[in-house]
Amino acid sequence: MLTDKDLEELRQERRADYLAEAARQASAQAVSARERALIAALQAIVRETMDYPPVRPYSGASYLPCEYVEAAQKALAAYGEAVQPQIPEAA
Repeated sequence: MLTDKDLEELRQERRADYLAEAARQASAQAVSARERALIAALQAIVRETMDYPPVRPYSGASYLPCEYVEAAQKALAAYGEAVQPQIPEAA
């Protein structure tokens, strides 16, 4: 059975989790339309350079130096963004 001390610790942890999530959401909402466009462009660039499968590149000749792709990934991470493969639906 949980003691009063255990319950208080759980409350504190849940409050900290709630505050962290609220801060993350506020940060995400603070991204401007211009920044959202840049994020989308960086995601498209990183997605184009992903291995196939799961992502089919737009062009088989797509190439960017690893340093550029890594820089794009770091910039996305700074905004709390990531790149998920967009697998086309089967026709």
